[in-house]
Amino acid sequence: MKVKISQVLAELKLVMPGLSVKELIEQSGSFIYQDGMVSTFNDEIAVRHPSCLDFTGAVKSTEFQKLLSKTRTQEADITVNGNMLEIKAGKAKAAIVMEADINLPIGEVTSPSQWKKMSKELLEGIRLCQFSVGTDLAKPVLTCIHISGDYVQSSDNFRLTRYKMKKTKIKGSILLPSQAAKYLKEYNPTHYAVTEGWMHFKTEHDVIFSCRTFEGDFPVPSSMYDVKGTTVELPDGLKETMDLAGIFSANDATAPYVNVKLTKGRMKISSENDSGWYTESVRVDYKGKDLEFGVSPEFFIQLISLTDKVIVGDSMIKFSDDSMEHVVGIIA
Repeated sequence: MKVKISQVLAELKLVMPGLSVKELIEQSGSFIYQDGMVSTFNDEIAVRHPSCLDFTGAVKSTEFQKLLSKTRTQEADITVNGNMLEIKAGKAKAAIVMEADINLPIGEVTSPSQWKKMSKELLEGIRLCQFSVGTDLAKPVLTCIHISGDYVQSSDNFRLTRYKMKKTKIKGSILLPSQAAKYLKEYNPTHYAVTEGWMHFKTEHDVIFSCRTFEGDFPVPSSMYDVKGTTVELPDGLKETMDLAGIFSANDATAPYVNVKLTKGRMKISSENDSGWYTESVRVDYKGKDLEFGVSPEFFIQLISLTDKVIVGDSMIKFSDDSMEHVVGIIA
């Protein structure tokens, strides 16, 4: 069958989050073609999308994608010959081993029978809470974003973020793994559904992104957001300062933060990584004790676009507006 290479590559890109690098389960490192769909599944994430290729089989993802991306023509003739997927592009010919039997257990992903419209505020809540999710796999619940009722929230036991939805209410309690949630901004889903053990998202182009949910109770009480203290107005130009500091924010996945230090009348922003360092001090109307905290520069820029005030307590600092609350612990 003759196909446009750009279309095939676009379809492969959409389903890539479901691939497994180490192939912990059979065929989890392959693109699965079946029933007019191309799919991937790594036991945690499954992605499906209609395909312009109509055959049944599992094709190794790395070799197939590399071959197509380096092909010098716009079209290719792709056919099945026994256990080989043959590709003819101009004068070039190639063949990739294909497994005709589908052994990947993608069928265990429960297909939703009904979809609900994805609200912008649910997507925004998931996006904002991504910055406070924990990375300690010994505490799996804290590596998830908690969605329940009209709240979306997350915490790593040092930072807490809670987003209140005004028009959306979710039944039950959902623990959405952050590793899956981070892909949602790339898909911009229009609908969602929840089945036993899974949360599904669908786009206007019929991509179905499914992720396995966690079981457990989210351990952060509402009282943690009740921070009492002094209200401090943030200075103008802080966005630009934080943007510059972000160039040298820590590269380590457990601490991708810029350091913020408050002293009487001053706020010092500093960062350092293997490439260099940055520091800048700005005036601020603050008369309390010296304190410091770490924050993601990208998230901090979003915070100060929502509010120009913070509440400084004895052990916590709180940013908030009418929808979002973010609390971060003070470094001792």
